[in-house]
Amino acid sequence: MSPHIADAFVIPGKAHLNDSNVEGWRTTLNNGFWNGFGFVYRITTDTEASDHVLMLEEASPELTATGPFGASRIPAAQVTAVPAVAVHIRYRAVLVNQDGSRRIAAGTAVSKVVATGKSDLDGVFASAVETMYEEIAAKPFGHATTPTPSHAPDAPPVGPGVQL
Repeated sequence: MSPHIADAFVIPGKAHLNDSNVEGWRTTLNNGFWNGFGFVYRITTDTEASDHVLMLEEASPELTATGPFGASRIPAAQVTAVPAVAVHIRYRAVLVNQDGSRRIAAGTAVSKVVATGKSDLDGVFASAVETMYEEIAAKPFGHATTPTPSHAPDAPPVGPGVQL
């Protein structure tokens, strides 16, 4: 994971949403990786060669109001509640193969669920991270932009450059 991805930060408020403090973001991204890929890939040690290195270069979340107030023209001062909040994550991941070829996955992942209260936000962030890793897996693994070997192991090891 890029050191440029902060662990704690503030998502600036917009539309009908206040500023939101985020803490433990790197842990959330790490847990999402292990929950999604941990059973498929073997992480190598620093002394072992790896077939692939996955580097998450960007994972920038933002909150988006959904429902009637999300795209409304009602002045923010007149709105007292937002019916639901989704999390969008702008991401960029690079998969580097042993031969040095690179595959890039970039996009914006959207949570599958929405929050209707503060207590729901952790689950909504987790949902957006899950979507992000699903998209990352589909893009670089499913659509190669560079030549790949004619054979691939069932469970390619990843590392030592895996920095998640």
